[in-house]
Amino acid sequence: MSDSAINQGKRYDNFWLLAGLLGILLATSMSRDINRPFYGLHSWGEAHAYWNARVHLNYGLGYTKGMLTKAVGNPPTEKPLRYLNHPQLPSMIENVPFMAVFGQNELSLRIKKILVACVTLLLFLKILRRLVDDKTALLAGLFFSMFPLIAFFGAYGWLYPVVLFAIWNYLVITKNLEDGPEPGKIHWLCLTLSLFWSIQQAWEGFFFAMAIGFHFVFRSLKNYIQRSHRGISLRTSLIILHSRLTLLKQNEFMKVILRLVKLYLLKKMHLWNSSLQEKIWNLETTRSVYPNLSNLS
Repeated sequence: MSDSAINQGKRYDNFWLLAGLLGILLATSMSRDINRPFYGLHSWGEAHAYWNARVHLNYGLGYTKGMLTKAVGNPPTEKPLRYLNHPQLPSMIENVPFMAVFGQNELSLRIKKILVACVTLLLFLKILRRLVDDKTALLAGLFFSMFPLIAFFGAYGWLYPVVLFAIWNYLVITKNLEDGPEPGKIHWLCLTLSLFWSIQQAWEGFFFAMAIGFHFVFRSLKNYIQRSHRGISLRTSLIILHSRLTLLKQNEFMKVILRLVKLYLLKKMHLWNSSLQEKIWNLETTRSVYPNLSNLS
């Protein structure tokens, strides 16, 4: 019995209902002390990002120029400090809308965190359900929902939902999902946009994009080798490729050796000619000084 048939036998009709219950569990755990101020060893990072968003909201994009603006002062200075070492868009796009709707308080920002974490959970389950059976996917979702770091910090903004969406489209393109949709141009477009947006979200997005890019390159190389040597194992194909590269290197090496030998011979011939010319010149000089030298017996 194939793995596909086994996984099909473990499909739950109420899978998304159970997934919704996991989302409620996650939202409940993240809602604990939802109005608490940002304090503690690590919460300064969250408060820092939200403070930047509040500057956008209070002083407008005409003042901030869409960049992370610090040290505004009261009254605000004409030349505030700009922070340009991190991507600029997340603070403005992620946090400003929620603060504009729900107010500039901890509640509005944690509502955003809960929404992002639930979207991340659902995308996570959507991918796992096509890779493993439903039971394993739901168990992984339960661990995700009950993980203390997730309950406290959430899913780190929209970076991880965007990355998971990119992974979903990539798995569709490479046909690695069980009963996945047929790949099309829309999946390539979604993959491109999501990878681009993940880099705009945070510097970590670069590593996700790089990992997917490397996987695609090596996968394409593997497929090329298999198409070039049908009926030959991958290991044999790699051996053949290695032997060809070695032969190419040996040929290049022999070319270098022959070139060096040629240069050596040319140099020797040049030195021999110089020595011969010097001997001839010395002989002619000697004859001019001692004209009767050749008559000596």
